[in-house]
Amino acid sequence: MVRWRQPRFSTLPDDVPYIAGRAATRISLVVPIVICLLLNALFIGRIDNLADHNIKRKWSMLQHLPKQINHLVLGDSVGWTGVLPTELSAALGGSWINLCTTAHMLVPHDAWMLQWYIEHYGPPSEVLVVHAITSWRYGVDDSTYQMVSKVPLPMGFWRSMAAPLPPSSTDLAKVFLNRYVPLYAQNKTVDQMIHKPAKDLVTWILRGPVTPSPIRPSSTDEALGYLSLGNTTNWPEYRRALATWPAMKPFELSAVNRDALLVMMQYSDRYHFPLYLTSGPVSRDILALEPGRRFVAGVHRTMNQLVAGHPYTYYLDDLPPFRAEQMRDEVHVVFPAAKTYTQLLAQRIRAERRRPWR
Repeated sequence: MVRWRQPRFSTLPDDVPYIAGRAATRISLVVPIVICLLLNALFIGRIDNLADHNIKRKWSMLQHLPKQINHLVLGDSVGWTGVLPTELSAALGGSWINLCTTAHMLVPHDAWMLQWYIEHYGPPSEVLVVHAITSWRYGVDDSTYQMVSKVPLPMGFWRSMAAPLPPSSTDLAKVFLNRYVPLYAQNKTVDQMIHKPAKDLVTWILRGPVTPSPIRPSSTDEALGYLSLGNTTNWPEYRRALATWPAMKPFELSAVNRDALLVMMQYSDRYHFPLYLTSGPVSRDILALEPGRRFVAGVHRTMNQLVAGHPYTYYLDDLPPFRAEQMRDEVHVVFPAAKTYTQLLAQRIRAERRRPWR
């Protein structure tokens, strides 16, 4: 039998040197850089996630508003997915549009949109600002500047706004990278795009194809900025989020959101238009917990104190909580409950309209 034996070397083989000239060195450096720049230029705006696309879309809607639309809904994702413009129009009159984006854009973003509207169209008739009960406490973080980079205004626009953000040189670099070097700044989004087809295939095999729900918002609501989260509760997400509430600390309004709210109230005082502030839907299960009740009560108390002395600003509190099956997670509602939530807001706004100015 012939046995194969691994050859043994007493010495390592000699390396063969490769001598590159200046031209070859320049090419090896320049070509990858050019390819990288071209790829980034190609992917600008093409690998944005849903929140990024929504920011750009809402600004485009704001910048091309028909003249008859002068009732604004501003805020974060609980307004984006919970307030139906056609329901407000039917209940309150006027033409409403949903310009809500996402929580980590913070209240200064609402103030920027309001300022832009006033500068280009004049004072609005009414403004409704909706934020999740938990997001009033948010401060600036990395995701804020990532999302600020998606606003289709010139770099540094936030400095000229009445509710400015105070970015450092590091923050400015983040805005630049997210706007102009997406392959570097949005590597997580690229990774999700690569894995999504495989995940969708596995889901299809395990669960079968997902059939669309027959209950859908009107195309008019979708055109006016509303997004439906579907008709069923995401129970794993709901339970995971609810599990964080027993350790919830007492509420404290963040300084950056407080300052922006004061700017918006000053606009309301100056131009005499009603400004309605409200917190998004709340699950009954949150109010069943002592930390949840304490947190929600702290939000209402703080916001009512903030609007005191501003005759055209109202905080809409005491909205009834929602059952678990009406919630997508602990603060977002499913589509059927969005109708209910919008109608409750309309009732409160109608009641405030009847009251004399403070």
